[in-house]
Amino acid sequence: MTTGAQRSAPHRERTRDRLNERRPGPAKRAPAAHRKVAPPPPMLAVKYARLGGTDKVLLGLVLALVVFGLIMVFSASYYQVQETGSSPWTRVFKQGIIAGASVLVMLMLSRFDYRKLADNRIVTAFLVFSVFLLVLVLFVGVNLNGSRRWFNIKLPFIATTYQPSEQAKLALVLYMAASMSRLGDKMKSFKEGVLPNLVVLGLMCLLVMKQPNLSTTVAFVAIGFSMLLMGGAKLSHLSLLSLAGIAGILYLAQSAEYRNSRIVSFLNPFDPVLRQDESYQLVQSLLSLGAGGLFGVGPGMSRQKFLFLTYADSDFIFAIIAEEYGWVGCCVLLGVYLAIIWRGIRIAMQCPDRFGSLLAAGATAMLAFQVVLNVAVVTGSVPTTGMPLPFISAGGSSLLAFLACMGLLLSVSRSLPQRKPASLVSADMPIKS
Repeated sequence: MTTGAQRSAPHRERTRDRLNERRPGPAKRAPAAHRKVAPPPPMLAVKYARLGGTDKVLLGLVLALVVFGLIMVFSASYYQVQETGSSPWTRVFKQGIIAGASVLVMLMLSRFDYRKLADNRIVTAFLVFSVFLLVLVLFVGVNLNGSRRWFNIKLPFIATTYQPSEQAKLALVLYMAASMSRLGDKMKSFKEGVLPNLVVLGLMCLLVMKQPNLSTTVAFVAIGFSMLLMGGAKLSHLSLLSLAGIAGILYLAQSAEYRNSRIVSFLNPFDPVLRQDESYQLVQSLLSLGAGGLFGVGPGMSRQKFLFLTYADSDFIFAIIAEEYGWVGCCVLLGVYLAIIWRGIRIAMQCPDRFGSLLAAGATAMLAFQVVLNVAVVTGSVPTTGMPLPFISAGGSSLLAFLACMGLLLSVSRSLPQRKPASLVSADMPIKS
């Protein structure tokens, strides 16, 4: 006798067959030779989170400093320029033209593929050209204050000077980044990794000291040692080199009478005799810092710029900022610099390739050391020396070099993946025709 369960078995099998017919099976992949493949997305197969591929925050901070620099150059220089019989807008007009050209250079470099600069032929050519300029300036450069550091350049609208040592800093960063990315693990070896980069660094320092220019030499040493550290050199090698570098700088500081006088005036700036000559500039800078107080005397209201503080629009412009905007304004300005440095560190840490990471780290170190040294000089923390404040001080050479550096940093930022990657078409995913 047939039960109900036995009678319903054929019915269940027919129902299952009909459902299987309706259910779509796995798609058959076409042979690889005939399959249409979606082209891979550009650069690392990620969708960039930034407009045009660049870091908008970094770009905005840099442009804000450039604009603020033009305002401060006018504020710090107009009285001095008027005293010479020229228009008060003369200096800021020249600085504005250089700033506009330098910003264009930064924007063009930000759209340039930085990985092409890893080519040994390109970085070597740029390095050789920079060294050539450092040699040439010793013979045909203009002599100002006992130093041959500048070329006189006459353009259709302005006459200016060019300091090749600022370009040489960028050349050093590019060369060491390309060299260390190519050497890789050989950087652990002093002979094969550290020594070749040390020879280039030493050559540049020697040429800069022939100008002479001790402050720029210190900046070269700081940039070079920081890049060697980030490039993977052994701490034991760097420790010995650091001791040798400190000993060399101390010797150079004592080797010339005017440098020795600066050290003495730094140790006792308010000495009645020294403050009339050697420590005059430092004393006026400290008076400017003190006059600013907490909130400053107001924009454009500085009194030290009335021919009391020398180089008020260039090396000591931070003192004028402190007087007009006070302690709060200085903190805001230094906060902007710290934000730029932090963005540079972040770009260096997240860059997917070694060359880009070292390039970003070197550009950031170049900016950080110059800001620290300038502020230290103005506040009397180190002996007085000439060092412009990046993006703000008057002077086209420094502005062009640092904006070019920021352009390369922005270029590296384009390689960073988005934090939350957008869904992308896989490179081997078939697409419908």
